[in-house]
Amino acid sequence: MRSDDSNMPPLRLHRPPRQSLTIRWGLPSIARMDPRPAPSAAESDRRTLSSTDPRWVLAVRTAQVMKGTMVGMAERESLIRAGRLMGLSPFESNLVIAIVQDQARRGLGPENAERLLSYVPLRQETLRSDRRRRIWRIALWSAAALAGEALIIVSLLR
Repeated sequence: MRSDDSNMPPLRLHRPPRQSLTIRWGLPSIARMDPRPAPSAAESDRRTLSSTDPRWVLAVRTAQVMKGTMVGMAERESLIRAGRLMGLSPFESNLVIAIVQDQARRGLGPENAERLLSYVPLRQETLRSDRRRRIWRIALWSAAALAGEALIIVSLLR
């Protein structure tokens, strides 16, 4: 050991975090592995999308209008219009249609595509409109409840 090495701080080795290669939509990326255990079969069977999620609604509509494993051009256009009314872009609507078609080619229904459908991004406008709709619904129900209470009070005072 040389004398100039004694002034150096001791070298500390740290174990790097575990990493794995994941591929999402064709782009490889390094992601940290989740230290939590994998979900059990019962947990993974639970629905990940709500019944009012626009991706799920469009997937079910797509499965209803499919002829075999294909969607006709007229049906596709109406599905894209329906998706736009629900807040999905044409690209997102086509992606949902493609996922449902792929599941049909494999002999599966749209209920098996929930995990794939959850990868289709929801725009912030869609999420905001859902919140806005929920607030209006609460406000209307509250107004109706107050009007009902007012009618009861008026009838009791007579």
